[in-house]
Amino acid sequence: MIGREEILRQLRKVHLIITAETELQVYAAGGCIRDEHFGLPVKDVDLIVPVGFTDEKAAFSVMERFARSYHAMFGEPVSITMAYNQSASCRETLGDFDERLYGVVKLQSPLCEVDVLFSRYGSITEVLSHFDCNLNTGYMNTLGFVDYAEPLELVWLKPVSPSRELRMLNKWKQIQEVRDAY
Repeated sequence: MIGREEILRQLRKVHLIITAETELQVYAAGGCIRDEHFGLPVKDVDLIVPVGFTDEKAAFSVMERFARSYHAMFGEPVSITMAYNQSASCRETLGDFDERLYGVVKLQSPLCEVDVLFSRYGSITEVLSHFDCNLNTGYMNTLGFVDYAEPLELVWLKPVSPSRELRMLNKWKQIQEVRDAY
């Protein structure tokens, strides 16, 4: 099972390369933080790089340099997906992928899949404010500090697709089962 130490290890590997090439920061965020907090299985790790406002060419350059350096240093497969023209009605995010992100670098770590998401927002607080529900609005920094407010109820922060709503309702049910066990 992927736990806090593995999330932190992945975060620090990415941070090492990002900060060698830029002044940007990296945070683990979302479902991996939520699931680790409640002792649920972590299926993947999302790492957020709050880039802020720039043009796509500059963002792609950062992503490409990061991907090349990561692969050279750790020997793990990487792939880059740019976010432009990625919004579509069939996406679970209801078409906001390219509004929130420049793109993603997917890392095939031996223990788990890691998505390094390059955000159009300039701070982790701003990134989290654009998530779809309060279950996922937690993060971990490279020192291992976790900021996650355990929700008392499921609150939608914006509209989501029916499949996303069902997945989050099922996750909420799992969390309630964990709470009831204590």
